[in-house]
Amino acid sequence: MDKRIKRRRPPDGYLDSVVMVYPSEDFVASLPDGRVPDRGDFETCVDDPALRIANWRKVVELSAPLGEEFLDLIAGGRLQQVVEPFSNGQL
Repeated sequence: MDKRIKRRRPPDGYLDSVVMVYPSEDFVASLPDGRVPDRGDFETCVDDPALRIANWRKVVELSAPLGEEFLDLIAGGRLQQVVEPFSNGQL
C-alpha cells in the first residue's frame, strides 16, 4: 500500500532472498477494468459501491486458481523451476 513512499524502500541487498509472486500481464488484462483493484476504487466507484464490491469479488474468484497453482508448485518442489531473478531495473 505504501509503494509510493520512497523512504520505505529497503536498503540494497535486503531483497536478495525474497521471492516475489505476481500475476502475468495477460491475467491482469482479463480482470474487471483490466487491472488489480486498489484503494483508488473507493473514489472512482463512490457512486456505485456495489460495482466496486462485485469487481473485488470477481478478482478474488479469478485469482483462486493462481493460489492453488502456487501451492502445487511448493508441494511438488517445483517452485525453483519457475523462479526468475530480477534485474536491477525491475524493482
